[in-house]
Amino acid sequence: MIIRPRSYFGWGPSGADYANPRSGLVVHYNGPATDLDGHDECVAYWKDCRSQHMRGNGWADVGYSYAACRHGEVFTGRGLNRYQAAQGTTSGNANWYSVTLMLGGSERPTDEQVRGVRDLRAYLMERGVSGAVRGHRDFIATECPGDVLYALVENGTFTRPPAAGGSDPEEEDVALSREDIDKIAEAAAAKVWEHLLPDPVKGPDSRSQAGLHLRRASRNSDELVQAERARAAQDDDS
Repeated sequence: MIIRPRSYFGWGPSGADYANPRSGLVVHYNGPATDLDGHDECVAYWKDCRSQHMRGNGWADVGYSYAACRHGEVFTGRGLNRYQAAQGTTSGNANWYSVTLMLGGSERPTDEQVRGVRDLRAYLMERGVSGAVRGHRDFIATECPGDVLYALVENGTFTRPPAAGGSDPEEEDVALSREDIDKIAEAAAAKVWEHLLPDPVKGPDSRSQAGLHLRRASRNSDELVQAERARAAQDDDS
């Protein structure tokens, strides 16, 4: 995880008011497409964003807590424990951190950019912040963070662990705990016994058709195992 401090951009401490955001992280975007390629362009973009917010809007600092560049680095804006100028509501600015992804229009985030947001979320959670992730449009009527990013907010892409894959959680492997595996095994075993046990209404000799197939398959499997063992024994004797 790379989080660039304000000093990396030649900035001193933020002039924004102090706050204690704990509710989670809000995702934003640029709006128009950015077409950023080289890392130097990302740095220049972030400096320009701050300049626009301070000179154009009269704000004390860049409006966001952080930014995520397409190369996976996180750039510090207002940083920790500062009031935001991003969510559009007093409570949203006081209680939530913000991250803007350096993209816009229909641009999709890179896998590195997604991991950067996940890294930032984990970093904030280590400092007592909730792991909740919202989009700017959850606070006010706005297009931000765009349909592409908002879909990733809604499907849980940004709330997955930092080491997880890219922006489509349905294509990623999911690690199961020992408890999860035991529960799945118990449920599967219970389903099998539903078919093998007699139906209490139809009598002790009843078996579902699926149960009969399972029993036959089990006998066939046992016979195959015994036959294979016999052949192996003959090979050993010869």
